[in-house]
Amino acid sequence: MPIILIFFFQTVFGHFEDKAEEAWKWLLPNILPVLGLIITVFASEFHSNKENIRVVNKFYYRIALYSSLIYLLFILLIILFSPASNESFFVFVEDMSYLLAPLQGIVCATIGMFFVKIEQPPEDTEKT
Repeated sequence: MPIILIFFFQTVFGHFEDKAEEAWKWLLPNILPVLGLIITVFASEFHSNKENIRVVNKFYYRIALYSSLIYLLFILLIILFSPASNESFFVFVEDMSYLLAPLQGIVCATIGMFFVKIEQPPEDTEKT
């Protein structure tokens, strides 16, 4: 994931000075809940329905995809623009966290809706 890689290099090159642990304490809670939700649902689906094919409505897929991309883009922009800010990294991300918290809730809801709306494909009515 590019965000973690960029953050890693910022840590290695001393962007966070002696507060790297605090920086990671900001990043990980902003990424891991959504990632955890996705991994949990995939694992659950894999173990419960190995032979069943599921169909997802394109609308729910697109909402989950685009909301996730927008959320990750916001995190990436915060990380990339923080060096240009007149404030310290920690003040900058604290100010931006007010935007991320509601976005994270929306992303979790749309991803949850995506997985809840998975349906069995329609049965083929023609018999040959």
